[in-house]
Amino acid sequence: MPFRGARGHVLLAWLGLFTLGATQLQARATPGAGGWEIMTGDDMCAMTQEFEGEGATQLLLGLYTNGKVAVLVTNTGWTTIESQKYEIVYVLNGAAFEGGTSTGSRVGSRKGFGTNFDAGFLKDFAAAPYLTIKSSDGTIIDDLNLAGSAAGLNELRRCVSREKALADAAAREEAKLAHIPKDPFASVSPKGPLSAELRLPLVSLFSGNDYPPSSLLNREEGKVHYRLTVGTDGRVSTCTVTQSSGFAELDAATCRILQARARFNPARNDAGLAIEGTFEKTVSWSL
Repeated sequence: MPFRGARGHVLLAWLGLFTLGATQLQARATPGAGGWEIMTGDDMCAMTQEFEGEGATQLLLGLYTNGKVAVLVTNTGWTTIESQKYEIVYVLNGAAFEGGTSTGSRVGSRKGFGTNFDAGFLKDFAAAPYLTIKSSDGTIIDDLNLAGSAAGLNELRRCVSREKALADAAAREEAKLAHIPKDPFASVSPKGPLSAELRLPLVSLFSGNDYPPSSLLNREEGKVHYRLTVGTDGRVSTCTVTQSSGFAELDAATCRILQARARFNPARNDAGLAIEGTFEKTVSWSL
């Protein structure tokens, strides 16, 4: 099989969102070099080129900011199965790189495989005139002309340096604001009143005309301690005398007037919803 030369242009449309392992590569093109197109991602840059020949093989080499290398090779005529494992050998200057098991990939109408390498792969990639790709049984899958790869790799490394610098700067800015919570209210639950709140002053609910006639006649005085149960509508549902004045008429008058006249803002739970609540106070009956 004759070696195939690079066609010098790349189809970026299918690289609008490329997934290689757990990394997404955005097709944000930067100036290329040596016939290679350079693209950037959040934690990597990639150089890619399409080659002449049957199926127009496309090679993408990604360099991560942590130094890891990934290679994706695709072709419109191949029938690899997505996620299936393949034993692929990359030969550069007579040196064979297996890079572990390759994984079947599909990008649009193209199918191929992706392989991970360490940084040592780049030195031979830059120096080799050709890349020969073989299956584990020695069958040649493709021969690709790597003219311009050294220039492409230089630009790729500059791209990764820029991305790393941007990431480091962003991390420094984030660290400056680390003491500020994203949502300072996330851990604060809205608190309603612990008990119902009387809308009008207690004294306004009583007048001299409310003094029970029998108590006036008998010169009865005293303090009535009471507890009210207040519904979600703000009305008194029950009244309980917790400490008597000592006079039944004064106790009864207290609860009768409060149940008829008292209106409340209801108690609320942590979610701000109205709930049944209580209200406790004392009424003083005095001549």
